[in-house]
Amino acid sequence: MLQAVLVDRFKLAFHRETRQVDGYTLLRARRDGLGPNIRPSAFDCEKQMLAEPQCRKGGITATSFTITGAHIWSLLQLVIGHANGPVADETDLTGTYDIELQWSNDVAPGDDATSIFTALSEQLGLKLERRRVSAEMFVVDHFEKPMAD
Repeated sequence: MLQAVLVDRFKLAFHRETRQVDGYTLLRARRDGLGPNIRPSAFDCEKQMLAEPQCRKGGITATSFTITGAHIWSLLQLVIGHANGPVADETDLTGTYDIELQWSNDVAPGDDATSIFTALSEQLGLKLERRRVSAEMFVVDHFEKPMAD
């Protein structure tokens, strides 16, 4: 509905395109397996949310992520928010997982708190690697100041 208003009132014209941009790739940190806080799940909570009580457990805070029966996509959305840029998934992890991740947002020198980058590696056996990645862009072709009502 908002898009229709922007097109009508502001004469917005746009298109989407894929571009190579600076970002990150989420990879397995080690070949021998995953970390201690990520386990294959018996549940698929995208499908069983209402039927399975386990799917209603967990949560997300500013410094923790606990989820049951989630696809890696769910973790990726969290990571994108903390990496401040696009993140491509190259973990090759399929299915669903029970995930527990805790980190600190503190960045004070000498602080022994775990950054999300370190937490991903130590707790999940995953790492973020700086790379050029494909990202879909919203490109504005035309925009006008609206006329008065």
